[in-house]
Amino acid sequence: YGSDNDVYVYYGANDGIFRAVKGGYATDVGAAVDIAPGQEAGGFIPTEFMDDLNRLRTNSPTISSSFKKPYFADGSIGVYTNDTDGNGKLGDTGDKVNLYMSMRRGGRLLYALDVNSPHNPKYLWKIDNSTTGFAELGQTWSAPTVITGLAGYPNPVLVFGAGYDPGVEDLDPNTITASTTTSVTTNAGTFNRTMGRGIYVVDAITGA
Repeated sequence: YGSDNDVYVYYGANDGIFRAVKGGYATDVGAAVDIAPGQEAGGFIPTEFMDDLNRLRTNSPTISSSFKKPYFADGSIGVYTNDTDGNGKLGDTGDKVNLYMSMRRGGRLLYALDVNSPHNPKYLWKIDNSTTGFAELGQTWSAPTVITGLAGYPNPVLVFGAGYDPGVEDLDPNTITASTTTSVTTNAGTFNRTMGRGIYVVDAITGA
């Protein structure tokens, strides 16, 4: 980013915060935001994590087979960059730096953030299983992948798998007696597949 061609590191932490940390060596002396290498630039907390944050604070209920550990922004991060002025650095007006957060066991959702200005990130959009057309979105395990230059379409697109179905995939494989495209049968009964069966393609800028 910027005049010193610096680096920022983004990662999901198991305290519920998606974090941005300055990963380069230069200190932006005189910049609008003066931040040292290794210092946190900011954090983002999806609203879906609030209840589990309270559980971490109170340590209640404690982790057990009935109350498993909470997960947060546990998945891969997709990235789209566009250095529009071609100067080899990001962060200029008109540049694009978008992040796409998958959650793995953190949930059935995916967030998009604009981080072209690392100290002033912006929410772009969210897709979850309540979004129209995404009822079968499972836990978002696949890496969101950006594809550019599609003939006849001006924006980049984001491609990601429809996810993971814990109600079926978490079953003990030793107990499975039959499996079809729609259900899994175990000694305890039959469990229907309800999510995760597909691939989604959305506009990487708008989420449409």
